[in-house]
Amino acid sequence: MDFQKFATTASSGIHVWYICTVDYEYNNSIKCFSSVLSEDELSRMKRFYFERDRHQFLLTRYLVRNMLSHYFPVMEPRDWRFSYSKLGKPFIDSKILGNSFSFNISHTRELIVCAVAPCRHVGIDIELPGLKQDVLGIADHYFSDREKEFLRRQSKLKKEKYFYRFWTLKEALLKAEGKGLSIGLDKISFDISRKPTVYLHVDPELGVDTTSYFVGQTNFSLGNNSFDYEMAVAVQNNHSTNQVGEVMALEFGSSGFRRAIPVLFNYTNQVDTAERHPFFRFRSA
Repeated sequence: MDFQKFATTASSGIHVWYICTVDYEYNNSIKCFSSVLSEDELSRMKRFYFERDRHQFLLTRYLVRNMLSHYFPVMEPRDWRFSYSKLGKPFIDSKILGNSFSFNISHTRELIVCAVAPCRHVGIDIELPGLKQDVLGIADHYFSDREKEFLRRQSKLKKEKYFYRFWTLKEALLKAEGKGLSIGLDKISFDISRKPTVYLHVDPELGVDTTSYFVGQTNFSLGNNSFDYEMAVAVQNNHSTNQVGEVMALEFGSSGFRRAIPVLFNYTNQVDTAERHPFFRFRSA
């Protein structure tokens, strides 16, 4: 895989790197990976009370730094410098790459993902169904009337599934825009009743051009755990082609990149893309 070409081509598509935390033992991770982190990152890691949170932070920073060096091998993983938005979102110091490379991180139980898109804003969210108990109660506070009505019509089992599909779509779009959840998730409304196409409406006061974004939602499970995850990605369209390009999931191991697998979507807001990507379950052996 030509990582350097991907990093400098606006129409390259999206890479979604992932790492499964249960593949790594905490003390061994501290011993092998801590040297890659900055002093500030090590200090932040130590402030987490629970070991699992310290471990997740360590693996996330290790993944991001090594991932970046795959695209830009002139930089060693430990040499990357980051700035942070007001919401704590990390981005590469503009003195190194300018504004030509975007990435976004999400994590849930046992899984960390990082979406990468050259020359375009990108957002990703991944959730493990079952962690939020009262999905209808949460939906009453954060979902649009259309979304709430859709959930009420579903069976108990499907209510949870569709709740997480709505949630991941909303959060991915807001993260791509660089906006926090406090602006109101109910101001973003998705219609997933006409699968495989998703339709979205955004309150004009948010200033989001819905035609400028590709959104896709999928679900997958990993071979080394029993969890089924819901994930969504949002990325700015390449206006010269009006296509997002290929979306690939890249498995990351202790020695770096392992393999790439095409990501297909349950739903997208691009009809021609949706027709090429029917419903599927992404399973990593």
